[in-house]
Amino acid sequence: MCKKRGFTVVVASPNTQSLNVQLPVPSFPPTPTIRPTYITEPMTPTQQSILTSFYNIVPKDIYNLGQKIRANKNKRGNYQEMDLIMTFLQQNGYISRYDTDSTRKIIKSIFATHGTCIEKARRFPDVIVIDCTYRSNRNMMPPLNNIIGISNLGADNYQSDKLRLYYIGSAVMSDEKAISYNWVIEQLVKTIWTPECESTPRLFVTDNDSSLEIALRTHFPNVPHILCVWHIKKIFCEKVSKHIDKEELKEKCDEIIEIVNNLLWSRTMDQFNNAVKEYKDKVTKACSDNTAGANDIIAYLEEMLLYKERWAGPWIECHVHLGARSSQRVEGFNANLKKIIERPGRMLHTFQSIHEYLDTANWKEDLQQNREEMLEWVIQGRTTPNDNRLKNQVAPLRRIICNFAIYMTVKEIQAARYINENTIECGIFCKAKTNYNLPCRHKLYQFNSTSLYPELYNKRWWLVSPTDNASNESHSETTAKDKVEIETDDDLQTLNMYQEMKEKITSAYISCQNNQQRQDLIGAIDSALKKFSPVPIEKLALPKSVKTKGRPPKKAIGSRIPSSWKKSKKEVEEKQKYNYISNLYRIIHPDIPAENTIEEIKIVDDGWCGFRTLAYIVYKDQEKYLDVKEKMYSYVKDNRDICIDYICNEYSVLYDGLGLLQRMSYGVAPQLRTRSACCKKYWFDLALDIQVAANTFSLPLASYSDSIHESELYPPYDMPATTRNNVFCS
Repeated sequence: MCKKRGFTVVVASPNTQSLNVQLPVPSFPPTPTIRPTYITEPMTPTQQSILTSFYNIVPKDIYNLGQKIRANKNKRGNYQEMDLIMTFLQQNGYISRYDTDSTRKIIKSIFATHGTCIEKARRFPDVIVIDCTYRSNRNMMPPLNNIIGISNLGADNYQSDKLRLYYIGSAVMSDEKAISYNWVIEQLVKTIWTPECESTPRLFVTDNDSSLEIALRTHFPNVPHILCVWHIKKIFCEKVSKHIDKEELKEKCDEIIEIVNNLLWSRTMDQFNNAVKEYKDKVTKACSDNTAGANDIIAYLEEMLLYKERWAGPWIECHVHLGARSSQRVEGFNANLKKIIERPGRMLHTFQSIHEYLDTANWKEDLQQNREEMLEWVIQGRTTPNDNRLKNQVAPLRRIICNFAIYMTVKEIQAARYINENTIECGIFCKAKTNYNLPCRHKLYQFNSTSLYPELYNKRWWLVSPTDNASNESHSETTAKDKVEIETDDDLQTLNMYQEMKEKITSAYISCQNNQQRQDLIGAIDSALKKFSPVPIEKLALPKSVKTKGRPPKKAIGSRIPSSWKKSKKEVEEKQKYNYISNLYRIIHPDIPAENTIEEIKIVDDGWCGFRTLAYIVYKDQEKYLDVKEKMYSYVKDNRDICIDYICNEYSVLYDGLGLLQRMSYGVAPQLRTRSACCKKYWFDLALDIQVAANTFSLPLASYSDSIHESELYPPYDMPATTRNNVFCS
């Protein structure tokens, strides 16, 4: 259990009373496992000293105890593990399949998916991402092939520029050969995207694995398959750094990699062709004294151009990829799963960890779904105080269309205001339409200030799928028949297949014209039955040895994962390796030139970080954050009309009640202890508080965000002449 989830630690000694350390329990779903490596981290120094001084217990003792418990849990007994795996999957509602070798006694692959995952996969089949992870078990089956999709909910909140992923299924394989991948993709066809469900994937995203490519081409020949841009860029970097002089490596590599970015993200053929030409010129110039190296770098580009339709910008940007052009979504899933697994154990432990992850993911997704369906969404656009056009236009969409789509629509509406009659034609540069299947600025321009209606949006952006509007959708949607199949038990489906086979045999027997044909039919059926001799599940065995590719066997199987404090220590040591120059001139934000960066300050992340940033800007001391907030509270209290009319855009509800005034009063009226943590609802609000800070201290402030927010400058309403040349960033 991670340190953010609460638990009670009880330590007993034979000669002393027990020590009970009660830690807070947030509202997270329960988890069946406890991670001993994290037990001591949430403790105060006093609690840890009591453990060490009075009970002679150190963190290593707790870690060793956890390893002993885990070893006993993973210990093989007088049973066959395959039977336990299939029982566990069946009891928890999973649909599972397995493949055996030629002896029919050794397991080659196991595939598992859940009924809820099938329903999501049929509703959101737009983008499917597939990737493998390793060190997930110690049963000599290193590759764990995970399959995920992209839903319509925001990853964190409605202002996030990324969509939430959902889990589809996993397959444990004994190797990464084409025949193994072919079997896994075949199970997707048989269990999820069956011919009867009228739903099929529309885009696959993978790394450049030829075996997986063959399998996808076999079972989904008409579905586009694109390659991960991160892996493509990484290989280009390796090729370039291999042949360029190390003294000039950084500057020349940066120039060439910038051109690689143009190859990956350009949207027109002219831009792409110019980037190819510029790439060759830059490589030739950078390797002027190394002709062989230049030829090798250029040859790799020529090789990649043979299948440019799978990675180059002008071809990829024509697809609805929902912003998922890399396999990092699966990498994130793999990282979260590894935190639950912690250390490779039995295969059963792997599937139990997947089930635990799925339980937590479903809980978070339901929470986000309820939030988007129930909560009112207030637009904070860059509009004048009397401009309510945005609010009125998107009002009919609330609680019907997901918040991500509404937020993207707001951006397109703002862009549509700058369109004139000469630029009304829609093209490849409309990302909303081309890459997200959303109404673009050119279509929204036709509505002027009239209200939008939900039918403008594709069914994937509806919080609840509009089953009554099937004829108005460009893509087929999940039908009632699909839902029946999803809810039907796997045993009942198998029984239906058995009944269909009996009917086929009866029909074939009736169609025979004489006894000779009937005897031949009976003989063929009898011969097939003799060849089929199923091995009981309890007698199936997992493989003892396999051949792996890409990873050494030492790291692929049973390698010990470092504990949490070892990871932290290693990260600190690695950070100290960077010199001052590399830290000073690294890119902090695309809108901030690296050479203009004066310094980078580490702000304490205790909930007061926004006010701590202002304290450092004003006083050069982030510990004076309560002084900053006290002055901001005084300004908000004394300037009520200005705050409501201009900062809150004439929404008095944003000022009164639980609004701006109460948030500013928290911590200063009454005064809190300096080290008290800040509740989430009182965090620094970038939409309102930054303008209050600019007015309070008469300083122009700029905000740069990693989310969908654009960079913004907030000058104070009354700026002294002495400060007009200074802008501070947060």
